[in-house]
Amino acid sequence: MKVIKVLLLIFPLCMAIPLFGATGVLSPLDQVKSEIDQSLAILKNPKLKPHERSQKILKIVDSAVDWHEVAKRVLAIRWRRVTPEQRERFTVLFKEFVKANYADKFERYSGEKIVYGKQEIDEPYARVFLKVYTKTQEKPISMECRLINRKGKWLVYDILIEGVSMVNNYRVQINNILVNSTFDKMLKTLQKKVEKLKKGA
Repeated sequence: MKVIKVLLLIFPLCMAIPLFGATGVLSPLDQVKSEIDQSLAILKNPKLKPHERSQKILKIVDSAVDWHEVAKRVLAIRWRRVTPEQRERFTVLFKEFVKANYADKFERYSGEKIVYGKQEIDEPYARVFLKVYTKTQEKPISMECRLINRKGKWLVYDILIEGVSMVNNYRVQINNILVNSTFDKMLKTLQKKVEKLKKGA
């Protein structure tokens, strides 16, 4: 439960990674640090309403994530078994589901401290390591941001917290739906979940 709670809290901040810096392409580590700092500034801005804070961060997240890569990894072997149209539909719905799921989670931030560690680059992939210090736990929580280089742009495709992968968590959820359902029915179920989340239910 602690891992899930931290995932809900920190994941949106780590997903908010810029594509370019003022002087060109940033390193993966600099990108992570720069945009988490920017996201925290948004959260701490007393002039912004919760909805405004959420929309500002989600806008950054939307352009910073390789949604195609994430969707492909969530579906795993099923990605090759469905049509291009089904892949595209799933990618769009999955992106909307993730954004809607985290839209009201930003206000849970309560001063957690983030300490940045090393980065590892093995083109076209990179990993950035950091630790999160909370007020309720003595030991820091280890995190890993995984990125992929798309034509000079570093984009997020997974976040790990204490070794627990965000992609794997979503893969389990989708697989649970597909156990007794066709792919098209799963898409309809995902669509309903998105609509329910957007209504605030």
